[in-house]
Amino acid sequence: MMYSTEKFWDNIAQKGAGQDVRISDSLMEVVKNIRKYLSKDHKILDFACGSGTLCAELADRVENIVAIDISSVMLENAKKKAELYNINNISFQHKSIFDESFKHETFDGIMAFNVLHLLENADEVLRRIHQLLKPGGYFISKTPCIAEKTLLNWMLPFIQKIKKVPFIKRFKMDELESFVIQNGFEKAESKIINHKSASYYLVTFKNNAV
Repeated sequence: MMYSTEKFWDNIAQKGAGQDVRISDSLMEVVKNIRKYLSKDHKILDFACGSGTLCAELADRVENIVAIDISSVMLENAKKKAELYNINNISFQHKSIFDESFKHETFDGIMAFNVLHLLENADEVLRRIHQLLKPGGYFISKTPCIAEKTLLNWMLPFIQKIKKVPFIKRFKMDELESFVIQNGFEKAESKIINHKSASYYLVTFKNNAV
């Protein structure tokens, strides 16, 4: 039986607990880019927030951030990071993006870093993100596009045979971009963040006609 996704990420989080993970130069450039789309009155959703590094770097730019993840251990690590840096405008919640407490057109922006390729129901998630965004709200993502001739693309079938990893979708960059746009978004900008992992940074905004 395949490991449950929550258990997999809990294990990853436990291995990294207590480590001082430095933000890379490439990710810091992304953070600087995101900040230009944010305002002090914005309410942001960080979907699959992980260790909370991204939302911690952006918290001072917005009114508040709701940070969700399926891993309770990841969330505990993220909370400790926020407390360490005296950040008090992030609400960490162990919830699905489909949780009924999230109402339509609630958020000015939604971030999804390193998660779209892990979703078996990515089309449903994108439609949900579209619902939750205010008119013209931004959807900002970063996704490893494994099909772009990366080493992991070659290794993945062997890794999955021993059942130690969750579902992984092998996107190409153009496929990912088209996939997002087809689900109700318009492109603002994009950039390859890491050529080795083919990590694709994509900024889109809600198409109100959809």
